[in-house]
Amino acid sequence: MQKTIRKSSIVLFAILFAALMAFAALPVHALSFDQTLTIQGVESGNTVTGYQIVKDDGSGNWVVANSNISIKNPEQPTAAEINKIAGQVKGLNLQTVDFKESNGDYTATAPAAGSYLVLVTNGANATYVYSPMLVSADYDGANGTKTLDKTTADAKKTQPGVEKFITKKNGAAPSNAKGVTLAPGDKVSFEITPTIPNYGAEYTNATYTVADTLTNMTLSGDITVTGATDKDYTVTQTDKSFTIEFKQDFLTSGSAKNVSITYDAILDTAAQSGFADNPNKVKVTYSNNPNTSDNTKTVEKQTHQYTFDIDGDINGENSEQTKDIVKVGVDQKGDLITTTTYGDMTTDKNPLQGAEFTLTSQDGKVTKTVTTDDNGLMKISGLDAGSYILKETKAPAGYKLDTTEIPVTISATLNDDGTLKEYEININGTNTNTYTATYTNGTKTVAAANANKTSLFNDAKSNGLPATGGAGIFFYLIVGGALVALAVVLYTKNRKNQA
Repeated sequence: MQKTIRKSSIVLFAILFAALMAFAALPVHALSFDQTLTIQGVESGNTVTGYQIVKDDGSGNWVVANSNISIKNPEQPTAAEINKIAGQVKGLNLQTVDFKESNGDYTATAPAAGSYLVLVTNGANATYVYSPMLVSADYDGANGTKTLDKTTADAKKTQPGVEKFITKKNGAAPSNAKGVTLAPGDKVSFEITPTIPNYGAEYTNATYTVADTLTNMTLSGDITVTGATDKDYTVTQTDKSFTIEFKQDFLTSGSAKNVSITYDAILDTAAQSGFADNPNKVKVTYSNNPNTSDNTKTVEKQTHQYTFDIDGDINGENSEQTKDIVKVGVDQKGDLITTTTYGDMTTDKNPLQGAEFTLTSQDGKVTKTVTTDDNGLMKISGLDAGSYILKETKAPAGYKLDTTEIPVTISATLNDDGTLKEYEININGTNTNTYTATYTNGTKTVAAANANKTSLFNDAKSNGLPATGGAGIFFYLIVGGALVALAVVLYTKNRKNQA
């Protein structure tokens, strides 16, 4: 009986030992692990793919999944190692897993324990650029000999973009970095700050260009690029525009990009005035699909530059008075008897050609001189907002010079985005035109507050401008022709009677 028990115990022990050895011989990947991988924050409509780059060697050790992959510590690949592998995965024949959209995330079931390099291929409507990411299928801590603890990852992404600012106007900081009022010849300093993504090495045709276009402005001096070396980009330029194209090696280097572009420009004399803007536009064009350089997106920003003018009608004044000489008869000597009456004084306002006016800024730095044309019209263009003095400096022949100094003020209000909201022109403290613009979905509507004062100089006298005139022309009109004839007859008859 005892022998039977001993034999049974030996057999049972042998069975248990064999089972234990068999279990120990099982590969580690047969143990329980968290199989759900999640990527958060990827735009809808994209393709998300995982590539296994680290696996279990069957003995509880993490190793690279392909001998052509170089990772110093498979448990903790570095960002540089991950970026390099991203450029190699298509030729490594790695095990892949496709992620599916689920409740705003992208999820996948890992086919085996290990680490997965995740790449995003953008759809047509995507705007972000995605960098390589890493997630892991973890062993349960209680059973596994190793633990990779990153089953969920936030998308590494960059929204490419650009900002543009006005940093100086004639050497001084402006009150609004997006818009400014100027006079031709003023120098403006600009800064462009592009947001350049960290393209992964899978972007074999990465493109990122910055194109800047000036309207009625001319580049002055050099274009300066900081945050990149001369070898990282190329520049092409004219006096009205420039384009900077960043190179592939710079874009896919894996390092952070903090680039700034600065330059100066001068407002041209041909600048438009009033609400007719002289915009300075920058456009960024970038690729956001690693499989092609044809799938590009653009982002545009601009600053706004404004200048103003004043114009008006200049009239000369001719004073006229009639003088009526009426012949009423002859005296005893035969001399004509007349009476004289004067009509009302009248004043005609005629377009005044050749009158010269000078507008001077109150600080004396700006002086503009204009002469009225054949229609008595004058226009003073290219004015910055500010205070001025207007006076007549030369009168046409036959007219008296009026040296009265007339104050002129141009004031402007800009919106936060730099667009012109309102401007007002005030002459002599009373004659004011106010123009206001509203912007709706990019459409600008301009309204004048004083509709009856659309011209600043409608009438020389009523507007208080230097009035030339007073020529004092008298017209002598001889009337009463029948009486004159009668007087001649009487005079002739009287001479005959005396004879």
